[in-house]
Amino acid sequence: MPRCKFFMWLLLQDRMWTVARLQLRGWENNYFCALCERSMETAIHLFIECLYARRVWHLVALWSNSLKLQPSYWATSSDIEDWFHIMIIGGNKDTHSISILALWHIWKERNARVFITTRNSEQVVLTRIKDEFANWVSAQRGNHPRIDIASMSN
Repeated sequence: MPRCKFFMWLLLQDRMWTVARLQLRGWENNYFCALCERSMETAIHLFIECLYARRVWHLVALWSNSLKLQPSYWATSSDIEDWFHIMIIGGNKDTHSISILALWHIWKERNARVFITTRNSEQVVLTRIKDEFANWVSAQRGNHPRIDIASMSN
């Protein structure tokens, strides 16, 4: 959870190391979005406009039964912070958590493609979001397994 909070802080402050940000600094980059390979990778593109990300959001919206997460319901936005706040207004805590996890896992998939050169389907990303959400819910309810420290020293 702390890593997701830090990630969200970076995203909402427009501090993500996207291709557009690297290019501003004069750093080497490949220009195109690692997920769709069609447009320059900006935060707006990567998380809102990218066809791959939109398919992930569509699957997340279907699974969570939340129209707010459905890309076809989003208004056009030029600011990631405004888009995020509009998307979660009126949503419940689960919708808020799911949206953070979707953003986080889209970013992780992007990084896997850039640094590890693996490519996962949108369905795999959805499965990871669902699994992590289940872990968060379990931890909140106190259903996480207890570790017996004494037995580990034997």
